[in-house]
Amino acid sequence: MYKNNYDSKFDIIKFILSIFVVLVHTNVYTKQLHPWIKITVPMFFIIMSYFFFSKLKKVKSNKQRKDVLKIFVTRNIKLYFFWFCILIPLTLINHRNMTFDNGSVGFVTNAVQKLFLGSTYMSSWFITASIFGVIIIYFLSKKLSNKKLLFLSLFSFTFVTIWACYLPFFGSNVNRFYNTYFKVFSNPLHSFPASLIWIVVGKCFAEKTFNLSRIKSVIFFLLSFVLLYMEWIFVGSKTNFYESESYFLLLPVCISLFGFILTIKPIKFNKSVYLKRCSTVKL
Repeated sequence: MYKNNYDSKFDIIKFILSIFVVLVHTNVYTKQLHPWIKITVPMFFIIMSYFFFSKLKKVKSNKQRKDVLKIFVTRNIKLYFFWFCILIPLTLINHRNMTFDNGSVGFVTNAVQKLFLGSTYMSSWFITASIFGVIIIYFLSKKLSNKKLLFLSLFSFTFVTIWACYLPFFGSNVNRFYNTYFKVFSNPLHSFPASLIWIVVGKCFAEKTFNLSRIKSVIFFLLSFVLLYMEWIFVGSKTNFYESESYFLLLPVCISLFGFILTIKPIKFNKSVYLKRCSTVKL
C-alpha cells in the first residue's frame, strides 16, 4: 500500500483521463466534446514528465541521474512488449495488410519504422514517444535552459499541429514537404515530435519554471479553453473536419489545467492504487 504522504490526486486524474481515452477509441462521444477529449494525451505526457523530472531533481550525481533514466526507459520497454505480446495476432494482421505488396522486406522495414516512429500496435506510439521524447529532452537539458527547450519544442508542436489541421491552408510546396516526411518517417501525430512540447511543460512544472497560482490558473484555463473552442470551430468550418488531433490552443489549456491541479491539496485515498492499475500496467 502507498505511504501515508502519498498524494492520490494524480491517480484519480489519470483514471478520469483513461476514461476519456476509451471514449476516443470507441467514438461514443458527440463532436462538441472533441476539444475536451483532446486534452487527455497531452495531460498524460505532462504528468509522466512531471514525475520523471521531479525524481531527477532529487538526485545529485550523474550516475544517479542515469539510473533514473534507465529505470524509466526499462519500465516503459517492458510495458511496450507486454502489450505487444498480447496483441501480436492483431499486429501481424495489421502489418500484413499494409505491406502485402512489398513482401517480407517491406514487412520488416515497416515494422522497424513503426517501432521507432509510430504505433506497432494500437496506441503503442504513446509509449515509444514517451521513451524517445524523455531521452531527447534529458540530453538536451544538459546544454539548454528550460526557456530554450520551450522555444525549440514549440517548433515541433507547430510542425505537428499544422499537419493535424492546418495543412489545407497552405500551398502545394508545404503539402509536398509533409507528405514526403510522412512517407520517410511516420505520422508526426503518432511519434515523438508530438510529445516534446508536453514533456518540456512537465519538466518546467517539476523545476518551478512554471508556477501558477490557483486564481491565475482558473482564469487562464477558462479564457484559453474558450479560445480553443473557437479554434476548433474555425478549423472545422474551413476544412469540414472536426476531429483533428492537435490544436494550438491546447497548449495554454493544458498548462493552466495542470497548474491548477498542482494547487489542489494532497488527497489521501488508500484505494487509489486500484485506480492507478486501471489507467496503466505496472510491471
